[in-house]
Amino acid sequence: NLVAVLYLKNGSYVSSDSVYTFLNLDGTLFDELRSRNGNEPTCLKIDRDNAVSYYPDLMIYVFFCKLSPTRKVLVRVGNDWKILKTNSPFTVLPTKRYLLSLDIQLRVGDILYDKRDKVKVKRCITRHIIDARGDYVAVEIKKRKLWFRRKRHYQVTPDRLLYN
Repeated sequence: NLVAVLYLKNGSYVSSDSVYTFLNLDGTLFDELRSRNGNEPTCLKIDRDNAVSYYPDLMIYVFFCKLSPTRKVLVRVGNDWKILKTNSPFTVLPTKRYLLSLDIQLRVGDILYDKRDKVKVKRCITRHIIDARGDYVAVEIKKRKLWFRRKRHYQVTPDRLLYN
Protein backbone atom coordinates (compact mmCIF):
# COMPACT_ATOMS: atom_id res chain seq x y z
CA ASN A 1 0.00 0.00 0.00
CA LEU A 2 1.26 3.43 -0.97
CA VAL A 3 0.11 7.00 -0.38
CA ALA A 4 0.81 10.13 -2.41
CA VAL A 5 1.34 13.31 -0.37
CA LEU A 6 0.56 16.48 -2.38
CA TYR A 7 1.98 19.77 -1.07
CA LEU A 8 0.10 22.94 -2.02
CA LYS A 9 2.20 24.98 0.40
CA ASN A 10 5.92 25.41 -0.20
CA GLY A 11 7.60 26.14 3.13
CA SER A 12 5.87 29.06 4.80
CA TYR A 13 4.07 30.32 1.69
CA VAL A 14 1.48 28.94 -0.68
CA SER A 15 2.93 28.29 -4.08
CA SER A 16 0.66 29.56 -6.85
CA ASP A 17 2.53 27.14 -9.12
CA SER A 18 1.13 24.11 -7.29
CA VAL A 19 -1.21 22.46 -9.78
CA TYR A 20 -2.09 18.79 -9.62
CA THR A 21 -4.01 17.48 -12.63
CA PHE A 22 -6.11 14.35 -12.26
CA LEU A 23 -6.83 12.48 -15.47
CA ASN A 24 -9.29 9.66 -16.08
CA LEU A 25 -7.64 6.39 -17.07
CA ASP A 26 -8.45 7.15 -20.72
CA GLY A 27 -6.37 10.36 -20.45
CA THR A 28 -9.26 12.85 -20.36
CA LEU A 29 -9.29 15.61 -17.75
CA PHE A 30 -11.11 14.77 -14.51
CA ASP A 31 -10.17 17.72 -12.28
CA GLU A 32 -7.37 20.03 -11.15
CA LEU A 33 -6.30 20.79 -7.62
CA ARG A 34 -4.54 24.14 -7.33
CA SER A 35 -3.66 26.69 -4.68
CA ARG A 36 -5.21 30.15 -4.70
CA ASN A 37 -2.97 32.82 -3.18
CA GLY A 38 -3.13 31.53 0.38
CA ASN A 39 -6.78 30.53 0.30
CA GLU A 40 -8.33 27.07 0.31
CA PRO A 41 -7.27 25.00 -2.71
CA THR A 42 -9.78 24.84 -5.55
CA CYS A 43 -11.13 21.81 -7.34
CA LEU A 44 -14.54 21.09 -8.80
CA LYS A 45 -15.00 17.33 -8.38
CA ILE A 46 -12.57 16.32 -5.63
CA ASP A 47 -14.01 16.54 -2.14
CA ARG A 48 -11.87 16.32 1.01
CA ASP A 49 -13.70 13.09 1.77
CA ASN A 50 -12.19 11.60 -1.41
CA ALA A 51 -8.70 11.86 0.11
CA VAL A 52 -7.10 9.78 2.86
CA SER A 53 -6.32 12.98 4.76
CA TYR A 54 -6.39 16.72 4.26
CA TYR A 55 -4.46 19.12 6.47
CA PRO A 56 -5.90 22.62 5.84
CA ASP A 57 -3.29 24.50 7.88
CA LEU A 58 -0.49 22.94 5.84
CA MET A 59 -2.49 22.58 2.61
CA ILE A 60 -1.48 18.96 2.22
CA TYR A 61 -3.66 16.32 0.57
CA VAL A 62 -2.93 12.61 0.97
CA PHE A 63 -4.35 9.99 -1.41
CA PHE A 64 -3.90 6.24 -1.64
CA CYS A 65 -1.86 5.53 -4.75
CA LYS A 66 -0.20 2.86 -6.85
CA LEU A 67 2.20 2.80 -9.77
CA SER A 68 0.90 1.70 -13.16
CA PRO A 69 2.93 -0.74 -15.29
CA THR A 70 4.07 2.32 -17.29
CA ARG A 71 5.31 3.93 -14.01
CA LYS A 72 2.54 6.54 -13.89
CA VAL A 73 1.26 7.47 -10.44
CA LEU A 74 -2.40 6.52 -10.01
CA VAL A 75 -4.26 8.04 -7.07
CA ARG A 76 -7.56 6.85 -5.64
CA VAL A 77 -10.15 9.62 -5.62
CA GLY A 78 -13.12 8.18 -3.77
CA ASN A 79 -13.49 4.71 -5.29
CA ASP A 80 -11.91 5.51 -8.67
CA TRP A 81 -8.30 5.53 -9.84
CA LYS A 82 -7.02 8.68 -11.59
CA ILE A 83 -3.69 9.46 -13.24
CA LEU A 84 -1.74 12.17 -11.38
CA LYS A 85 0.03 14.60 -13.70
CA THR A 86 2.07 17.44 -12.20
CA ASN A 87 5.40 19.24 -12.02
CA SER A 88 4.59 20.28 -8.43
CA PRO A 89 6.16 18.59 -5.42
CA PHE A 90 4.67 15.35 -4.14
CA THR A 91 5.94 12.30 -2.32
CA VAL A 92 5.01 8.64 -2.69
CA LEU A 93 5.46 6.70 0.55
CA PRO A 94 4.53 3.30 1.90
CA THR A 95 1.38 3.73 3.99
CA LYS A 96 3.15 2.44 7.09
CA ARG A 97 5.95 5.01 6.78
CA TYR A 98 3.37 7.78 6.35
CA LEU A 99 1.47 6.62 9.44
CA LEU A 100 4.67 6.46 11.51
CA SER A 101 5.20 10.17 10.83
CA LEU A 102 1.86 11.09 12.44
CA ASP A 103 0.30 11.57 15.84
CA ILE A 104 -3.18 10.26 16.56
CA GLN A 105 -5.84 11.86 18.70
CA LEU A 106 -7.62 9.40 20.97
CA ARG A 107 -11.04 10.39 22.29
CA VAL A 108 -13.10 9.46 25.32
CA GLY A 109 -14.65 6.04 24.79
CA ASP A 110 -12.14 4.82 22.19
CA ILE A 111 -11.06 1.22 22.72
CA LEU A 112 -7.36 0.29 22.69
CA TYR A 113 -6.16 -3.30 22.58
CA ASP A 114 -3.08 -5.20 23.65
CA LYS A 115 -2.46 -8.95 23.71
CA ARG A 116 -4.63 -9.53 26.78
CA ASP A 117 -6.85 -6.55 27.48
CA LYS A 118 -9.14 -3.90 26.11
CA VAL A 119 -8.56 -0.42 27.51
CA LYS A 120 -11.17 2.32 27.26
CA VAL A 121 -9.84 5.87 26.83
CA LYS A 122 -11.04 8.07 29.72
CA ARG A 123 -9.81 11.45 28.47
CA CYS A 124 -8.72 12.91 25.13
CA ILE A 125 -5.03 12.37 24.51
CA THR A 126 -2.65 12.67 21.59
CA ARG A 127 0.12 10.13 21.05
CA HIS A 128 2.73 9.50 18.38
CA ILE A 129 2.10 6.40 16.24
CA ILE A 130 4.86 3.85 16.89
CA ASP A 131 3.68 0.95 14.70
CA ALA A 132 1.09 0.18 12.03
CA ARG A 133 -0.42 -3.09 10.81
CA GLY A 134 -3.41 -3.30 8.53
CA ASP A 135 -6.27 -1.25 9.94
CA TYR A 136 -4.52 -0.74 13.28
CA VAL A 137 -1.94 1.70 14.65
CA ALA A 138 -0.04 1.35 17.91
CA VAL A 139 0.71 3.99 20.53
CA GLU A 140 2.60 3.82 23.79
CA ILE A 141 0.74 4.61 27.00
CA LYS A 142 2.36 3.97 30.39
CA LYS A 143 5.05 1.83 28.74
CA ARG A 144 2.41 -0.40 27.12
CA LYS A 145 2.05 -0.83 23.37
CA LEU A 146 -1.67 -0.47 22.68
CA TRP A 147 -3.45 -0.82 19.33
CA PHE A 148 -6.23 1.39 17.94
CA ARG A 149 -8.35 0.60 14.90
CA ARG A 150 -7.81 3.58 12.60
CA LYS A 151 -10.36 2.46 9.99
CA ARG A 152 -14.08 1.87 10.19
CA HIS A 153 -15.88 0.24 7.27
CA TYR A 154 -12.82 0.86 5.04
CA GLN A 155 -12.91 4.60 5.82
CA VAL A 156 -9.85 6.16 7.42
CA THR A 157 -10.55 8.48 10.34
CA PRO A 158 -8.56 11.49 8.99
CA ASP A 159 -9.66 13.89 11.72
CA ARG A 160 -7.72 11.72 14.17
CA LEU A 161 -4.42 11.71 12.26
CA LEU A 162 -2.31 14.77 13.04
CA TYR A 163 0.55 15.82 10.79
CA ASN A 164 3.61 16.94 12.76
